[in-house]
Amino acid sequence: DTIAAQFGIGRTNFYRKVRELTGMSPNDYLRKCRMERASELLCSSDAAISEVCAQVGIPDAQYFSRVFKSYFGATPSVYRENNK
Repeated sequence: DTIAAQFGIGRTNFYRKVRELTGMSPNDYLRKCRMERASELLCSSDAAISEVCAQVGIPDAQYFSRVFKSYFGATPSVYRENNK
């Protein structure tokens, strides 16, 4: 709702436009962007996983780990070990 308001369009039109451009819902697109950025941070830095999840905008480390595992098929720590 906030992003749609910033663009000056309604929530429904914003949802349709994002779906048309990306092929996914705004929430799914945001989650994809966050997970890809988290992947970059995990592989390129030695920051703690809790710091990485905070940097990508997910304050709950357990939720972050669960979403990351569903997206990449591995927990953040295992992913970091395999991709360094």
